[in-house]
Amino acid sequence: MWTNVDRLYNWMLRHLPFVRQDFATLRADQYPIRLWTVAGLVFGALPLLRARGIGRLVVGDEFDTSLRESFHGLSHYGGLYDQSRWFDAALTRYYGKKGWGVEQLSVLRPLSELLVQKMLAERYPDLHRWQVSCHAAHLDGDRALPCGRCEKCRRVVGMHVAFGADPGVCGYTPSQVREALVGLCSRDVHQEASTAEHVLWKLAREGRLPEGAVAARAARPHPEVMKLRFDAEHSPWEGLPTDLREPLLRIFLEHAEGAVARRGRAWEPVEVIGAGASVSEEG
Repeated sequence: MWTNVDRLYNWMLRHLPFVRQDFATLRADQYPIRLWTVAGLVFGALPLLRARGIGRLVVGDEFDTSLRESFHGLSHYGGLYDQSRWFDAALTRYYGKKGWGVEQLSVLRPLSELLVQKMLAERYPDLHRWQVSCHAAHLDGDRALPCGRCEKCRRVVGMHVAFGADPGVCGYTPSQVREALVGLCSRDVHQEASTAEHVLWKLAREGRLPEGAVAARAARPHPEVMKLRFDAEHSPWEGLPTDLREPLLRIFLEHAEGAVARRGRAWEPVEVIGAGASVSEEG
């Protein structure tokens, strides 16, 4: 479904007269025009859910995708509304009005991108080797491989090396790994600031940056990104369905370094497993 949606977007781009016809050959970390949207994926899945009587549509959005920001007094969602919990709530209400009885949610909202990547590598190695998180992937025989040069490749390589995994499992060559780590030091990434700073700090502390590479961005520890984070704005406790909550938390905690809840401006440790476990968080 994802592949078919991308084909549709490319077809649309080719029919826009103000977009260069060779756009697909140009190296860039941005789309010519932002057509991609989660709505295209979820509405493509609805016929299957309806046919099989499935009551939950689960998407894979992490902690940092529910944002409320302001620009010159105008509130907005940081370009991520379709990945926010408010979008899930709006579509759940829409499905209810249609009488479909479908709930849309993400169970990954307490997790950082770094923690999701760590869990994929440690818990699901057979799936992990097929991961291709790249803006310019290419085919080599019957396998898709990452370009090793785009912003997303820098992120993926940095996260792997930071928690001790081998990026080569996902198809990166040693030279691509080195180039990605050098680029990670000098160029920005589209990643939650605390996660990006923690990754760079961990790489520097453990001597994993290539010789001569100097971090031009802040490198400081943010231990909370390796924990489950509960926050009234980004990831409320109630966002995990009650029937799935404890089984999911047990899985998450095998790979996370505990759990925290936001209280004011601080993250405080909380117990999330056991009789009567509950978390009260503040925005």
